[in-house]
Amino acid sequence: MRVLADDVKSGYTSLMAQKDIAEKTLLAHNDVFADVMTALVLDEKEIVQESDLSDVQTFSQYKVDGALHLQERDVAKYWKHGKICMTLVGIENQTVPDRSMPLRVIGYDGANYTAQSTRSATE
Repeated sequence: MRVLADDVKSGYTSLMAQKDIAEKTLLAHNDVFADVMTALVLDEKEIVQESDLSDVQTFSQYKVDGALHLQERDVAKYWKHGKICMTLVGIENQTVPDRSMPLRVIGYDGANYTAQSTRSATE
């Protein structure tokens, strides 16, 4: 019975991984990302244009107790529009609620803003 449970869990994990990859691939397209932002965040106001979006590095690292950890956010874009010089927008897909997600997003955002400030200081 244990083997069957492991097979079911493995199949579920594989299905979730495939779904996650499909969502990341779809949202990586600027036109899709702009449509999602318009529909879900900006109450159907046509503000975000695909030409205003640029990709952001989704991998970052952090150190805890001497160990280096890799973290990957699903999709993130920089958005330049009008008087807004730079806005970081990230989307995290969750099939099942995860209580630690707000803290993970804070870590992702902090890593992106640190990279941005480091880049700005050297330019």
